[in-house]
Amino acid sequence: MSAGCTNILRTFHNIGVRRVGHPYQNRTPPKRKKPRTSFTRLQIVELEKRFERQKYLASTERSTLAKTLKMSDAQVKTWFQNRRTKWRRQTAEERELERQAASRLFLSLQSETANRKPMIVSPDGLCLNHLERFPEHRNSDI
Repeated sequence: MSAGCTNILRTFHNIGVRRVGHPYQNRTPPKRKKPRTSFTRLQIVELEKRFERQKYLASTERSTLAKTLKMSDAQVKTWFQNRRTKWRRQTAEERELERQAASRLFLSLQSETANRKPMIVSPDGLCLNHLERFPEHRNSDI
């Protein structure tokens, strides 16, 4: 059977079939996302203070902190996970900026050194580089 005949047969076969919407439409709708939790300034200040001292909390520490701040364990856990992610990103960015600054300094020192004449020093510690400019001092200094 040729490709054209196959397409015609498919067309005739699908005439009686009625498709309704997307195949996933019949599934139950997904649960709605919870709205973003807003923390009070006091909660954030206390969470940040604790984070500065301790990047990870044991479950008992998390539970105690949650009760103190009137938050759920899950909220404290999620806040710490998100804060660690932010901390890692910030430290990576800082390291990259430091690396770039060090690279710029190295390149400037390298080009400065390449453009500089080597210093010639006599055994008694005198710099001999500029003596040719002052011939009258050459004989008396050496």
